[in-house]
Amino acid sequence: MENNGNFRTLLQLQNDTILSVIYDQEKIHVGTGEDGEIYTVHAASGMIEKNFRLNTAQISCFARMEKNIIFATGSSSGIYELAPRYHTAGKFTSRIFDARGLAVWGKIEACEEEAAGAQTVFFTRSGNTFLPGEEWEEWKETSGRRILSRAGRFIQYRLELTAGKDGTTPSAGDIRVFYQIANRPPAVKNIFFGRDSEFEKVRKQAFKPGEYAVRWDAFDPDNDPLEFSVSCRQKNQPWFVLEKKSREPFLVIDSYRLPQGKYEFMVQARDLPANTLETAFSVSNISRYFIIDNEAPEIRLESFQDDIALIRITDSLSVLSIAEISSHLSDFTAIGPVDGVLDSGSEQFRYNAAQAGYIHVRARDEHNNIAFKTIRLEKK
Repeated sequence: MENNGNFRTLLQLQNDTILSVIYDQEKIHVGTGEDGEIYTVHAASGMIEKNFRLNTAQISCFARMEKNIIFATGSSSGIYELAPRYHTAGKFTSRIFDARGLAVWGKIEACEEEAAGAQTVFFTRSGNTFLPGEEWEEWKETSGRRILSRAGRFIQYRLELTAGKDGTTPSAGDIRVFYQIANRPPAVKNIFFGRDSEFEKVRKQAFKPGEYAVRWDAFDPDNDPLEFSVSCRQKNQPWFVLEKKSREPFLVIDSYRLPQGKYEFMVQARDLPANTLETAFSVSNISRYFIIDNEAPEIRLESFQDDIALIRITDSLSVLSIAEISSHLSDFTAIGPVDGVLDSGSEQFRYNAAQAGYIHVRARDEHNNIAFKTIRLEKK
């Protein structure tokens, strides 16, 4: 920490507790708790050395004895001296790394300081469980820094360092493990066709006449960006493409450009933008049949007898949603079908006309196509 209150982090441990610290000629010795490890931090460069590990001892305090540093341990109650020299050999085992998917391993690289006669050797092991167990393979020495461990989700490396005959010691830092996660296919489901207010809110734009939305849910387990193509066809007809490349999970179409009928839609998803041609996946899903209906129902008078008008309203594709009648164009009144249930595209309606003249009939199908007709009632 500086006089003005600014500070910088020299050492941060995730799974251990610092119990003791001593300053020693531009170096800071740090003792930890449960694992009994001693680190040396070079204040100027920020380099950190992990000196050794006592496993069962806690480094409870440091002290200076003439030119050397001594330390005491808590749980095993001992006093030791930090010798001003390096060990002839040492090992460092990394924490377990999670690739978050099945990974193929490449090379392991490190910034090394070469020393005559000294040796630096890397070993790795991999598996698919967070903690090493029977499923993990044994340690394997790298070949020219290329990792020979089998594909897996988790990996751990071990570094073995051996000093030269003249006492020169190797060092390694900035260690990096290269890997490639195996690509997994995306999924497309819940294809929907229609007009709904919730989609208008998301789109922030109201539907124009004749506009419908094709929407779907898409998921990629690797969070790769997806590219969609959308096709449609009538039953037993060939597919034709509505959209080749879209990054959005929806497509607004103008139904006036398509002939009336029952359509199914196919949505294809590709994760090519984030993968190569050899590793990319392309998946598709087909919707159920949806109706495109832009024609209004047909209204006709079947008979007028004994002041009773029988009216037939027919829609070739859709179910009727409402029928209304008026005798003077000011107030329309809803009328029910003769069979009592409005559940088909062809219904008969009965209207009691007190006298001959004109009646006005209005009908709407489930796709909001509206028909209007003025009928003249004549007694025969």
